[in-house]
Amino acid sequence: LLVAYVMLFLPRAMVGLRASIAQAPVELERAAMGLGRTPGQALRQITMRLAAPGAAASVALAALGITNELTATLMLSPNGVDTLATKFWSLTSEIDYVSAAPYAFMMVVLSLPLTLMLYTQSKRTAGQ
Repeated sequence: LLVAYVMLFLPRAMVGLRASIAQAPVELERAAMGLGRTPGQALRQITMRLAAPGAAASVALAALGITNELTATLMLSPNGVDTLATKFWSLTSEIDYVSAAPYAFMMVVLSLPLTLMLYTQSKRTAGQ
């Protein structure tokens, strides 16, 4: 199941990371090396700092996807293993909405910090 999660969500995380690294100007890294930094130091101090918000957003989006992933979990999880999504799905398929409500609430609560982080980061990027 963990291998399936890695295969499903690693590309989602890598797309955002790749895009944020591509937006970091190479000239800044070259300028840092021209000022005496080693290539490793320039990469760490310039490129990685500029790419950090995009990397955090990628991790947040992957974590939000994992929180409510159902298909791979249903197909690949061992018998007797329940996640929030599978328990919520099984209870709602039995039309037991009262018992499913705490699982839905937990999925929302787990998603809130990451959603707020993405929201504040988008506001910061927009300059507001």
